[in-house]
Amino acid sequence: MKFLQINAVNTIGSTGRTTAELSDGLKDRGHKCLTIHSQGPVSTESVRVGSLRDIKTHALLARVTGLQGYWSENETSKILTMINEFQPDVVRLGNIHANFVNLPMLLGYLAEKDIPTIATLHDTWFYTGKCTHYSQAGCSRWQESCGQCPLLKQSIPSWFFDRTATMRADKSEWFSAIPRLGVVGVSNWITSEAQKSLLSTAKTVIRIYNWVDLETFKFRESDLRERYGWGDEFLLLGVASGWSVAKGLKDALALASVLPGGMRLVLVGELPSGTVLPETVTHLPATRNTIDLAEIYSAADAFMNFSREESFGKVSAEALACGTPVITNGFTANPELVGPGCGYVAQTPDSTSLIALAEKVRLAGRGSFSEACRKFAVDNFSMESGISAYELLSKSLIAL
Repeated sequence: MKFLQINAVNTIGSTGRTTAELSDGLKDRGHKCLTIHSQGPVSTESVRVGSLRDIKTHALLARVTGLQGYWSENETSKILTMINEFQPDVVRLGNIHANFVNLPMLLGYLAEKDIPTIATLHDTWFYTGKCTHYSQAGCSRWQESCGQCPLLKQSIPSWFFDRTATMRADKSEWFSAIPRLGVVGVSNWITSEAQKSLLSTAKTVIRIYNWVDLETFKFRESDLRERYGWGDEFLLLGVASGWSVAKGLKDALALASVLPGGMRLVLVGELPSGTVLPETVTHLPATRNTIDLAEIYSAADAFMNFSREESFGKVSAEALACGTPVITNGFTANPELVGPGCGYVAQTPDSTSLIALAEKVRLAGRGSFSEACRKFAVDNFSMESGISAYELLSKSLIAL
């Protein structure tokens, strides 16, 4: 089988690692793979497209016209040439809303050539006018027709025009024209949402959890507590590539300001310029070294996922794989990742509730959760089972 992936990034970040790991896993099974991406390192089976000038031009046109994904004609022509030369049996679309793909050209080509296509929902962009998340805005217009978008000035902003109804209608037309379309939700939550969306007409809509490299993400001894002077403090950990209100920074800082004695919050990832941290917070820069990240997870007593909009929440899964219990809120996919004995879900995400749950973990001890956490990760987020599911889905689409 020839398997081609298109994703904004390769090897780095959550979706980039998933893309590279899927390619490597399928190659190990004897399949031929190619990845087309606009960011991240180039590997032996990947090609990078999209000049910085083109990406910036695409982003500017999207903001001026309100139409995102309608530009980059020259770069998309190169992508179509690569697809034609590679002659894939299956194309998987990951995160492609990064200003490097002309959506009508790409989806039109896949439909015309009747290429089995998998759309992986790392967020909600494929089935909305433009939104990558909408739950906190309380919007359900995407189920019928977008327009009057409450998030027009946020997340891929439009400066002047609301074209969300047009974009949603176009996506409905383009995706429905692909004869052999499979949709993958990375959690039960987003899979259920997709079944109410324009993608419900796909040949199949299934859930395949994002996976974790269980050989990398496991309990690892380290000297982090000694190095940073944390001693025997009870460590609450939050991880994000970049912290923002959407990732729960406001909730994290509110919690840190009222932490009881002996507790410390460690935040890993880039912070907005000018962020003032309480003395109870230690900030560590984002790291692409997965071993280092696994050591940080392992040093923590509990992992805090503050985000209220998670299609999956890979950081929670990585923490569990390292034996660290998770404390999170009840929004979107977050509760799915807290299995029995793996931590707690706050009914309300206020600081008082979160601290009460952290105290429960402190009282019981991290070790009383670790075995259940690791087992839940192995049972649900195995790379082997995830790649097998993609292989089976690909073969089923080819056979149609």
